[in-house]
Amino acid sequence: MKRSHLIYLIVIIIYIVGLVGLSLPVCHDVFVALSSVNIMLAVVLVVFYHTTSHTIMQKAQEQQLRGVSPGDYITMQGINFVFKSLLVGVAGFFLEVDGVKTGVIFGEYSYGNVLGPKMMEVPLILGLNWFFMVYCSTQIAGLFKLPMLPTALLAGGIMTGYDLILEPNAIAMGYWHWHNGAIPLQNYIAWFVAGSLFSLFYIYRSTRVHNMMAIFLFSIQVIFFILLIIIRQFV
Repeated sequence: MKRSHLIYLIVIIIYIVGLVGLSLPVCHDVFVALSSVNIMLAVVLVVFYHTTSHTIMQKAQEQQLRGVSPGDYITMQGINFVFKSLLVGVAGFFLEVDGVKTGVIFGEYSYGNVLGPKMMEVPLILGLNWFFMVYCSTQIAGLFKLPMLPTALLAGGIMTGYDLILEPNAIAMGYWHWHNGAIPLQNYIAWFVAGSLFSLFYIYRSTRVHNMMAIFLFSIQVIFFILLIIIRQFV
């Protein structure tokens, strides 16, 4: 079995175990507490598969024909990737900070204590999660080979669709809660606008890297949360 196939299999097993753990009252809280670990693992895999992508290597060889050193090209792309990833993560985090403090962006909500350490009332792990969401959404949108703006809008729509599935699970697991008890429409509008803008920034003048691990992780999370919603109807 190839190493990549083994990693895919391990990820599937992890999510199956998580699904079972979250469905059993006796260990539900333990698995909820592991949510931030799951986010970190997903980010590590996405970054690893990005930096070892064949797309970058192929582009580097093409640039060599134009007189650009493959090493210089890979370094420039690496700097671009790190800079944009950090900026998206930091911007996403402070968007949450403003959202929690003012209630203007997403609506009035607050975070629970299950996602780890907080700064300014927002779990620090959310910076990584914003990067993960934007990166994976642009990967999926990029499959359609559309121009830059439609790709960014599609990515924003994908992120909004993900949030639709995430919301009932996040509330049930205590990630956050809405002060008036209902999810406001402005939350989804904000997700679409922020997701589209972040995606546009991310793909602008960036090499389109084909990262199947990112697409796989995003897809398995969607399936995971849908199954969790169904299971909760019977447990």
